[in-house]
Amino acid sequence: MKKITTRYGIGVLLAGVAGLFVWWYVDRPDDYGYSNDRPFLSISIDSIGNYFKPNTEIGPLEPEHLVEIEGRIKEINAHNHRNTILLKGSEDASPYAICDMQTGQEKELEQLRENDTVKVKGVFKGYLKDAVFLHCKITHYNLHE
Repeated sequence: MKKITTRYGIGVLLAGVAGLFVWWYVDRPDDYGYSNDRPFLSISIDSIGNYFKPNTEIGPLEPEHLVEIEGRIKEINAHNHRNTILLKGSEDASPYAICDMQTGQEKELEQLRENDTVKVKGVFKGYLKDAVFLHCKITHYNLHE
């Protein structure tokens, strides 16, 4: 009887430790540690289309490049516990940048509104109609009144 109780206690203890590990791993902020890294490219959303043409002086923008991009906010949304900023250029017909934000930037995002100018640094993932950036972090912003 004592062996069963001891095994049960050890099982509960191991399950508790495993549960804490899973909680810590899932609930921690996703900081990708490139805040101080120099981006491959620092551009405006208005000129991003130039980097998808084959004959550019810097070469085409490739997936996994770290890019800092500046644009005006068209929309900020928070679906499925993920914050996303949609950046637009000076003309509505220009391409957009979809920036999936890292967690831990909620204070900055609460201050931002439509048409504020913002710079974000993130990992370029691809381009169809819009450019997609993941793990973005705000590096600078100007609030409009």
